[in-house]
Amino acid sequence: YHLFCQLRIILKQICKKYGITENIFFNGVFGALLASAISVDKSIFTTIYHGRNDSRLTNAVGMFVKTLPVLCDVSKDTDYYFKNLQTQILGMMNNDLFPFPEISRKYKIIPNSMVVYQGETFEFDKICGEKAERIVLDVNAAKTPISLEIFLNNGLYRFELEYRSDMYSKEYAH
Repeated sequence: YHLFCQLRIILKQICKKYGITENIFFNGVFGALLASAISVDKSIFTTIYHGRNDSRLTNAVGMFVKTLPVLCDVSKDTDYYFKNLQTQILGMMNNDLFPFPEISRKYKIIPNSMVVYQGETFEFDKICGEKAERIVLDVNAAKTPISLEIFLNNGLYRFELEYRSDMYSKEYAH
């Protein structure tokens, strides 16, 4: 437990040094690993964000998650790499009027990898005073051929990797 807490402290220091969030850090690391795995300087993948940039949605209940394409150029120095990635992702979040899935369909772009930083998860047992039960859905299929979700529970990171077994072996994916 102590080791994992130390890693979180180090990660927060890295984020502070580069002026980025943990979300940008994990997207950046994923992009660099992806580029390295296929021996290229640039990688492209998708990520998601909450989709609640409109103040009218502040108290709305619903699924507003939006998919964003991410391009990482690992040929640049670390400072530029992270700052550029943060500018790119925040820019897309602020200008998300045209949904990426529509662009994907129109131009036949098929995302093959995704990283999702979920951040701090929350647990509750009541909604509006009524008992609530969490139901975990087992969809039996990866959202993309390979995807990584990062959760933060009680100060510790949890990673969940999904992949299509017809495309990747367990050894390769892990």
